[in-house]
Amino acid sequence: MSALHDLGLRVPEALSLVACDDVDLTRLHEPPIDVITRDPLELGRTAAELLLQRRQDPEAPPRRMLLPTTFVRRGSSGEAAVPAGRAARSA
Repeated sequence: MSALHDLGLRVPEALSLVACDDVDLTRLHEPPIDVITRDPLELGRTAAELLLQRRQDPEAPPRRMLLPTTFVRRGSSGEAAVPAGRAARSA
C-alpha cells in the first residue's frame, strides 16, 4: 500500500487490491484490504488425504478438489473500469 501511495495510485479509485487469507495486517490499512478467506485446517487435511491416497495408488488419476472460499469486502476493491475506447454494454 505504501508503494502504491508513493506512485500516486489510490486504492480503490486507481486499482483494486485483494489479498489471500485474512491476517491482521489487512485491516490496518486505509482502506482496509479486501480478502479471500479459506479454512487452512481444511486445506491441510484435504492435502494430506490426497497425498496418502496417492501413496496407496500411485497410478490413480489426479483428483481436483474445490474447497470453499469467501470474499470479504472491506473497501480496497471497486467497480471494474471499462477500457478506453470501449463502450459499456448492457446485458
